[in-house]
Amino acid sequence: MYKLLVRKLFIRLKNRGHKNGVTSEINTHHMKRIILLALLAFSLNSCYVHKTVVGEGAQQGLNVKATQHNFLGGLISGKTPDTQLLAGGAKDYEVVIKHSFIDGLLSFITSGIYNPTTIEVKR
Repeated sequence: MYKLLVRKLFIRLKNRGHKNGVTSEINTHHMKRIILLALLAFSLNSCYVHKTVVGEGAQQGLNVKATQHNFLGGLISGKTPDTQLLAGGAKDYEVVIKHSFIDGLLSFITSGIYNPTTIEVKR
């Protein structure tokens, strides 16, 4: 979604600034601003956080992380980590599912073909 938005903005800026084969200085400034905003948007992708509390929640302060491998924008999922196994048999724990910056970067580099998700279990 971000890539499509940035691509459309680049096309608009590119077409708007050409007059008789000369690119205006303003378009370069606008393109830099758009690139900065796009990078900022990609760096703030940790808003995809899902938190589930099981029992009384985390009691011991121990964290275990695993990665779920998704493909084609999440349409195809690899093996889903077992959260009960990651909790080590504890009855009280929290599960946090999120897209970290690295997850978003890998998804961006592969154009959504590979889309990992970080799963963190706190006991």
